[in-house]
Amino acid sequence: MLPELKTFMSIVEVNNIDKVIENLNISKATIYEHIKYLEQYFSSNIARISEKNEIAITESGSLLYKRAKQIFNIIDDTSIELIQNNDSIQGNIKLGVNFTLEEYVLPKFLSYFLKKYPNINVEIFSDHNQNICDRLHGNEFDIGLIEEILSCRVFKQTRFLRDKMVLIIPYANTIKDISSYINEFKFKRWITRESSCSTQKFIELFLKENNINPEDIMMLGSNYAIKEAVKNNLGISIISKFVAEPAYKNDEICILPLDDSYERYFSYILNNEDISECIEIFLNELRSFCKRFYK
Repeated sequence: MLPELKTFMSIVEVNNIDKVIENLNISKATIYEHIKYLEQYFSSNIARISEKNEIAITESGSLLYKRAKQIFNIIDDTSIELIQNNDSIQGNIKLGVNFTLEEYVLPKFLSYFLKKYPNINVEIFSDHNQNICDRLHGNEFDIGLIEEILSCRVFKQTRFLRDKMVLIIPYANTIKDISSYINEFKFKRWITRESSCSTQKFIELFLKENNINPEDIMMLGSNYAIKEAVKNNLGISIISKFVAEPAYKNDEICILPLDDSYERYFSYILNNEDISECIEIFLNELRSFCKRFYK
C-alpha cells in the first residue's frame, strides 16, 4: 500500500497530474490505479480528477492524506533509529556542494546533524554544479549536493529539496502585485548574474515572458551580492527564496512571489550506490530535515 499512499500524497501536495507523473516517474494510468486501490481498500471516495486533470480532494481524502503523512514520518524515523542502533557511528564524508546550499541550507542542517553524530566528520567543498559532477566522477567527493541539471546525466539525481525563485525589490516599496506594475519594471535597473548561472536563466525567463527589455543592467557574481544591491536600492532582481527570506524577515527587502514555473530542485548524486553507513545516515537525516523545515 505504500506506493499507492505515496502517489496520493504527491497528488495532494503538487495538485498537478503532469508534475506527479514527472516527479514519481509513473504513468497516468498508474495514478488512476493507485487512487482506485485506495478507494476500494478504505471504501471511500478520496479524490476526483476531471478530464482536464483538475483535482478535487474530498474530506475523506484530506483525512487519508493526514494519516499517510504520519505513516511516512514514522517510517522515516524508524529507518533512522534502526540505523542508529549501534554503540558508536564514525566516519568521514566529503561533500561537493552547490553555493546556495552551502550558504543558506547546510549550516542549519549541519548544526543539527553534528550534534547528533559528533563522531562523523564532514568536509565541504563548494563549487558550481557541473564542476561538482565532474569532481564526483573523479572520486573527489562521496556525495554531490547540486541543483538538478540536465547535463549531469551520468549520475542518478535524487531530489531532496524544492526551491522557489522570488522577485525582490527594495524595502518599503509600494509594489504589491507584479501584474499591476510590469510596465514599471521596464524602467528599473535589473541586477543579474553571469549567463551560466541558473538564477540568470530565471531572470531571462521573466523578462521574456513579460516583454521587458531593461534599459539598465548590473551584473554581479553572487546571490548575496544581488541581495545586498537590492537592499541598497540599486535595482531589482530574481533570486532563491532561501537567499531572500532572511533579508525579508529583517525588513531589508520586499518579496513578490512568482508562479510555479519559477521553481527548481536540489538533488544529491552518488558515484557509488554501495554507500557506507555514515553516508546512508547523512542522506536519511538530510531528507528528513528538509521535509520538516523546508516545506
